[in-house]
Amino acid sequence: MLAFTVRGNALAAQRIKLGEAPRTRLQTLLGIPVRDTIAALAQGLCCKPREVAQILRDRGDNELLELVEQDLRSAGL
Repeated sequence: MLAFTVRGNALAAQRIKLGEAPRTRLQTLLGIPVRDTIAALAQGLCCKPREVAQILRDRGDNELLELVEQDLRSAGL
């Protein structure tokens, strides 16, 4: 993954290892610790939280979708 920083005109590369745990992968992709998976993904995808699962489903991003579904089950939703 490549991350561009406009403020510092910087470029950083971060390797996401094959088979890395989905939650670790999400934190690497977003560049921040993730407490609320759905809110973090909604911000990263520029969508509403209720749209996250469908966007991930449409993209075929099943590992991240499973994280969202786990969080929904934990919340009783």
